[in-house]
This record gives sequence, structure tokens and C-alpha cells, in this order.
Amino acid sequence: MASRYARGADFERALRKALESFPCVAFTMRAAGSHGKVDVLALRKSYQHRGRDAALFQCKTGGVITVEERNQLGRIAHATKMTAAVVSKAGARPIVVWPIDKNGNYTTDSPLELGPFLDSYMGWSSGG
Repeated sequence: MASRYARGADFERALRKALESFPCVAFTMRAAGSHGKVDVLALRKSYQHRGRDAALFQCKTGGVITVEERNQLGRIAHATKMTAAVVSKAGARPIVVWPIDKNGNYTTDSPLELGPFLDSYMGWSSGG
């Protein structure tokens, strides 16, 4: 059985791979072993002229993000004019995204899949 760290690292790598499969994503970076506020950063391609330029992701594999962690992530995103989201995956279910606002509050009642998140929250065209 894989350790919690290994499961988390595998999920972060899977998120990067999923993000990089969208034509609108230019670059992703994983903060390996940081145990910080942000696990994955995604940047959009420069040819697009609407929406946010970057997204910050906190990944959870069945764990719970605390209110304080969400607040900190929201504040970082607001200060840097980026979008923040908590991303989760459990078992065979697809990756789902919970966007958060500058105060760390969830902005949707239910999670979004990655493509609709990129389209509606980021203003990126996930189809290319």
C-alpha cells in the first residue's frame, strides 16, 4: 500500500498531466515535497486574451482541507491575481475542482470537472 505522500505526489502528477492535455495550458509546475499552500501551478498560453493567467491548486486525495488552509490559498490567489481551487480525487472517480474565492469560500455548490473549470472560471478555452 502506498504512503499518503506517495498517493498525494501521484495525484499531483496526474493533475499536471491532465492540465497539460488541454491546448490552452502552456506550463504546469508541481511544488514537490513542499507541504505548502500550493501543490500545482498552471499557466495559460499567451495567445489568449481573456480570463486569468494562472491557477493555483491545492490537491487532496480523500483528505480534508481546513478552513484556514482555504483562507490562505484564497488570499495568495487574490494578492497575485490568480484563481485558486481545491482539487480532489478518490479512487476511480475523475478529478474534480472546487473553485474558491479570495476569502477561501467555495464558489460552487458542487465540484466541476477540469475542462468546465478552465472554461468558466479561468476564461481559458479548454478545447483549443
